[in-house]
Amino acid sequence: MSTLADVQRDPSTADTEAVTGDIVSRFNEAGWLAESRQRAWQRCVEAPRPDRVDHLWRYTDPAAFEVPVDVLQRAAAGALGEAEVPELDRSHLSGCAVWSNGTVSQFHLDRPLATAGVKLLDLHDAATGCQRLVEPHLGTVVAADLGRYEALNLAAWRAGLFIHVPRGVMVQKPIIKKN
Repeated sequence: MSTLADVQRDPSTADTEAVTGDIVSRFNEAGWLAESRQRAWQRCVEAPRPDRVDHLWRYTDPAAFEVPVDVLQRAAAGALGEAEVPELDRSHLSGCAVWSNGTVSQFHLDRPLATAGVKLLDLHDAATGCQRLVEPHLGTVVAADLGRYEALNLAAWRAGLFIHVPRGVMVQKPIIKKN
């Protein structure tokens, strides 16, 4: 079982396709997203593990974030087990997304908001169906070039929630994510 540290010691073991390709295939992701994942994985492999002397890591041992590569591969394949989906009272919400096994399993968005152009989508679906809204922003808040684990985040994310509220539209009640 190899970890990111093992891959860094021997970059030839960095099977980009085994980590990012499984995710891309499972979610039938767009080409631009696959390329983004591959670049981020390469950055992750090349970036050194943070040093505990570094200000951002002085209270946390970076070794705790060394994920076994086989765990990343099983997560990409969706083989980490199922979770029970809870029931929700939606009367006080504008929208909600319920997560199960690392993916969005249920959505609810008030019809007037949907009609006004509000979008509540699984990030995979948004990356394909709303590329012009997603592509310019995905990976910009936590950029892959910030470091090893930031790159891993962009390379191996499996789930996300996309909420788009058009300019001028008011959302009066909360939109929540429920695990």
